Amino acid sequence: MPPISPDLIHLLWLIPGLAFVQYLGSPRQRGTIARNRVLQLLSAQLEGHQFALFEGLSIPSGGGTRRSDLLAVSKFGIFVIHPLQRNGQITGGEFQARWKEQRIGRPKRFDNPVHENVLLIDALKSWLDLPASRFYSLVVFCGRHRFSTKMPGPVVADSDLLSVIRAKRKKLLSPEQANEVIRKLEERNQHLSQGLFRDWIAVTRLLLLVTLITAAGWIYRDHLITVKNGIIARMAPAPAAEIFSPSDGPIARKQWEESLNCAYSSDSGRCTCIDGRGNLAQVESPRCRELAERGSVLNQ
Repeated sequence: MPPISPDLIHLLWLIPGLAFVQYLGSPRQRGTIARNRVLQLLSAQLEGHQFALFEGLSIPSGGGTRRSDLLAVSKFGIFVIHPLQRNGQITGGEFQARWKEQRIGRPKRFDNPVHENVLLIDALKSWLDLPASRFYSLVVFCGRHRFSTKMPGPVVADSDLLSVIRAKRKKLLSPEQANEVIRKLEERNQHLSQGLFRDWIAVTRLLLLVTLITAAGWIYRDHLITVKNGIIARMAPAPAAEIFSPSDGPIARKQWEESLNCAYSSDSGRCTCIDGRGNLAQVESPRCRELAERGSVLNQ
C-alpha cells in the first residue's frame, strides 16, 4: 500500500476545522440571516423619528436573562419581533409546543416561536413595569416557506411586516413612558456592549480562522515559496540581447554579423543593416545582401 501523502494528512484536520467554523456561522446556528434581513428592512423604511430599534438585548428574567432579537419602541407600543429563517412547509398552531418544517428528507421540529415571544414579553413587562397591552408580539418568517394551515395571529411574512406595524395607530405610550423605555433599553445595550466578548461565537470564529490560516501557511510554506518564486521569475524582465563588436576579432565579427537585421531592396539595389543597439551598421553591400537573403526579419 503506497504511503499517504503528508499534504493529505494535513487536509484531514483542516477540513473538519473549516467545517466547524462554518457551523458556528451557519444561519441555523445563529439565526443572523433573518434578523439582519428584518433589521435592514426596518432601518431603511420605518420612520426613524417615530421608532427606536434595538437588537440582541438580554432582558432580565427571574434569576437569568432572555435574549431579544429585535425591539421597536414608539408611542404606538413596543413591538417584540422574533425573525426566523425557514424554507419549506411549516406546520404548527399557536398553542402547540413544537412546530414542524418539512423539506426534502426528514422533517425538522423547532420550538413554538409564538410561545418564545410570550415568555420574552413577560420578562419585558416585569422589567419595564408595563402591562401586556403595551406590547405587540410579531413572529416574522423569512425565506421560501409556506404554512400548511392558516398562520397564527402573531405570525407574519417579512414582506408584510411594515404594513402590520404601520397599521397600529393607537397611542399606547405617553411621550414620557416611551422615553423611559428607550432610556432603559439604551442603558442595557451599553452595559452589554462593554468588553470584547459580548458575542463569543464571533470571537471564537475569528480565532479559529486565524489559527487555521496560520497553520495552513506553515504547513504549505514550501509550496507557497515555490509559487512566489515562479511568479517573480515570470515577472522579471527578459535579459538584454548580447551586443557584439566587429573590432573584437574574427569570431566576434561573425557573431556581430549574425546579430544584424538586414534588408535588401531589389527595386533600388540598396541594402541596410541595423545592429542590436538600433544603429546603422557599416557592412559591405555584397555581404549585406547575403545576410538579408539568409532570412533576416527585415527582408523585403
